[in-house]
Amino acid sequence: MWTLPRLHEFSEKHYPGIWDRAWSSASRPTQIVDLYRWIVVHHHGGVYFQYNSKLNVDPEMLLPSKGKNVRLFTEFVWFSPLLRHLPAWRFPIRQGQPEERTRAMNQIFSAAPKHPYIQLTWQSILNRMEAMKPKCDYDILFIGANAFVSELYEKEGQNRSDVEMLNFWQTRRMVQVSSKGSWRTDRIINKTVI
Repeated sequence: MWTLPRLHEFSEKHYPGIWDRAWSSASRPTQIVDLYRWIVVHHHGGVYFQYNSKLNVDPEMLLPSKGKNVRLFTEFVWFSPLLRHLPAWRFPIRQGQPEERTRAMNQIFSAAPKHPYIQLTWQSILNRMEAMKPKCDYDILFIGANAFVSELYEKEGQNRSDVEMLNFWQTRRMVQVSSKGSWRTDRIINKTVI
């Protein structure tokens, strides 16, 4: 379990300056969690497994396959091309860019220590936190959570032979993710976000 004091001590010892950059850039506390899950796994290797998820298999099955060094998991797939493009007009932060066809998870992933793809992930999240400010809850996903992880996988990860992403059905057999969205602050009135 990584508490804030442990993360601060870890940062000061291994990644000086990151703590202050992260806290001065984060608009919401959940962004710190979204960043540090990648930094800790980058440093130590192993599995990040969100505490409110349920594991249906032996934990070792979460590790990368033989010959791979990073394992990502699929949250969902946009089966309708129309639905995939809806967020482009609903969420200005995407600047017209449609959703990625396959949504990767940030709730569960695994990697070998010091893997360059995991380093690229956390460095990119930190850079986006500094450059972008969320105006609604979805923006958090785009800056450094599932939407960003999906975008990075499409641009970089799928081209790497040592990075794998399990498909939706493989993922569902292995884990059940329970997310109540407790970090969300947008109010919903008549299905309109305000």
